[in-house]
Amino acid sequence: MLIIDGETRCDIDGDVWQEESSELFETLQEVDTYFNKYKRSLIFGNISDDWKIYIANAFKCFNDDHYKAYLPIKDCYENPDFIHTMYSVLGQYYSSYIPCMELDVPIHQFADNIITSSKFPKILALSPRAIEKVSLKFINDDFIAKAVKANPRILKFIPQRRITFSIALEAVKLDGAVLQYVPMYLRGNRRIADAAIESNPYALEYVHKKISNHSSFYIKAIEKLMLKGPCTKLIGLDIIRDIYTNKQLEKIVVHFNNRTIKQHLWNLWKLKNIETDILLMAHMKQFFLYRNIE
Repeated sequence: MLIIDGETRCDIDGDVWQEESSELFETLQEVDTYFNKYKRSLIFGNISDDWKIYIANAFKCFNDDHYKAYLPIKDCYENPDFIHTMYSVLGQYYSSYIPCMELDVPIHQFADNIITSSKFPKILALSPRAIEKVSLKFINDDFIAKAVKANPRILKFIPQRRITFSIALEAVKLDGAVLQYVPMYLRGNRRIADAAIESNPYALEYVHKKISNHSSFYIKAIEKLMLKGPCTKLIGLDIIRDIYTNKQLEKIVVHFNNRTIKQHLWNLWKLKNIETDILLMAHMKQFFLYRNIE
């Protein structure tokens, strides 16, 4: 094992974890022994043994200074192919057991030639968090617009002041869920809200109230949530429950004739209802399930 420095660090309980963080692999045998212990492995593909060890050490490092001090070949740190391969290998590893994890690597800032290379959009596609490692001199509207096309989830990792109308619109067209990272004043823009719902009906959760409370909007959004399959239906019910009060549900239901949607809205109303009056419940059931649009 190669020890980078003598720094000793502890977890919140005071237990030393310096051994896990600062001891790095020198041979492939050490890499295999380590991962076999956890019954997992890194899938390297057809790359050099040196790169395999460097990438395994990227997994082992929690600290940019450790990794920069370790890399024996500076060219690797500035090699777009190596950086892309590292993201690819580590991304495949992490996604196998933590699917929603935002992949990161122990590099504080990319070399300029990494950012200008043809590999950079592919790196962003693997990890939107990579945008955080871009020098500020590159960050402008044009750069962000191109980065959004590679991965709309970069909106999570850039300052909101950098998110313009056109950038937000392009991002939600690709993935409506990124509406949650858009500034609130843009969430109240009807074009952006419509585009987000069209791309991903779950985005209803993040739409500004002035839009989500408008019948011409929620009719379309609720139809998409309720009629897209069992999984969508269950998540959609949770979203509708959290957004709309029972009084609002009573106004919403009159816009639907679809029996399935009416039944779901009735179930939500019952779930949120605190009244116990039997006659009232019977009346509301009749109202929700059997009243048609006039």
